[in-house]
Amino acid sequence: MLPSAKVVPTGDLNRKVAWINQTAKHQDLAIEIHFNAATPTARGSETLFFPGSTRGQTIAYHIQDELAKFFRPSRGVKPGFYQADPSKGPLHFLKATACTSLIIEPEFIYHAEDIQMYRMACCVALAHTLRRYTDDARIPDYVP
Repeated sequence: MLPSAKVVPTGDLNRKVAWINQTAKHQDLAIEIHFNAATPTARGSETLFFPGSTRGQTIAYHIQDELAKFFRPSRGVKPGFYQADPSKGPLHFLKATACTSLIIEPEFIYHAEDIQMYRMACCVALAHTLRRYTDDARIPDYVP
């Protein structure tokens, strides 16, 4: 579905970012997937983008629309600041990656049954969305 996608090696974050920046020079989007942890009652999905990245924010809104169909409530699209505190700066993955980057947080890890139940359908929907909004350099503005 995403013929130009590359799987980044796992492990140390600095090594992953270096690999992206060296190996995937012509890629135009890097995505990291997190599963939040807070309390067992916390629920929902969110998408983080590099603060100030118009392209990242636009793609993030399209991604979040898809996530919210499977993992509710939608916690929204947010600039990716470390611990949500602008004074601490952007999250390292978003800051250090040379191309547009996003962090997708589909659901809290405590809800493994939901994650398993919706995983395939959500991944397919996200792949279609990514293809639609990254194949064309003219990404449409997001209109809710």
